[in-house]
Amino acid sequence: MTPGANVVATRGRRRALLADGPWLVGYVAFLAVFAIAPFLLVVVLSFTDALLGDAAAHFVGLRNYRDLFEDPLFRGALVNTLAYTGLTVGGAVGLGLVCALLLDTAGWARPLYETVYFLPAMASSVAMLLVWEFMLHPDLGMVNQALQAAGWSPPAWLNGPDTALFTLSVIGVWQLFGLNVLLFVAALSALPRSVFEAAAIDGVASPFDRTMRMTLPLLSPTIAFVSILTAVRSVQVFESVQVLTQGGPGNATNVILYQMYEEGFEFLEAGRASAVAVVFLLLTALAGILRSVRLRGSARWS
Repeated sequence: MTPGANVVATRGRRRALLADGPWLVGYVAFLAVFAIAPFLLVVVLSFTDALLGDAAAHFVGLRNYRDLFEDPLFRGALVNTLAYTGLTVGGAVGLGLVCALLLDTAGWARPLYETVYFLPAMASSVAMLLVWEFMLHPDLGMVNQALQAAGWSPPAWLNGPDTALFTLSVIGVWQLFGLNVLLFVAALSALPRSVFEAAAIDGVASPFDRTMRMTLPLLSPTIAFVSILTAVRSVQVFESVQVLTQGGPGNATNVILYQMYEEGFEFLEAGRASAVAVVFLLLTALAGILRSVRLRGSARWS
């Protein structure tokens, strides 16, 4: 490139920077005020004994974090969150993948099925959770009445310490798998058909062999992305706990976000609630980092 061309290119970059500068400054200011500053405030509060509504606060170092991890209630909430996430991710991703594979051969009815699958994601969460509460009512619920009519002894569902978390996970799968179906359907539509035609010529003719040997390996980056996305959303579970169980019975469904809510708004311990929030943000950030690493790895090998 000639010196004159370099000068022209430099001037063009300067003009672009001057034109985009106000937008960039506005974006950075918006990010600082509404994202970075609240996060830093939460981190600072987590090292104090602040009480909600009390202006006085004293620095206590790592005491809040030490007390949290020594608290069996918080350790139980952490275990419950991880267990709920594992159950929900496995169910929502697996069911979403199976439904997407079936939709890929649905023909003219495919748009109708896609709409039906996506309805849970579009419906009001609280309203649908109230419907679930009525369906699973131990006496009036249609699920228990149907089981009793069939001669089976129905479980306690949301009222039993051994079944409540699993029941919430089933509801979570129902809430999340619809979006996963659409993501998998989009990925299936983007797969090169020439690969399947070549595989058919080579003798991979049955649908099962084609799925196991061709479709699933090609979908592996999408499966990883959907799994991590579902995990991030599962870790954020709060509404279903608040509406259906309030952390019970016997703290069997207490999760991190509900623990944070109780610490901050029921016990008024703003410092401890901030420490719970930091732990939660670290878990969410870890899932986000795994997603970014996976996406970069997929792009590198694609």
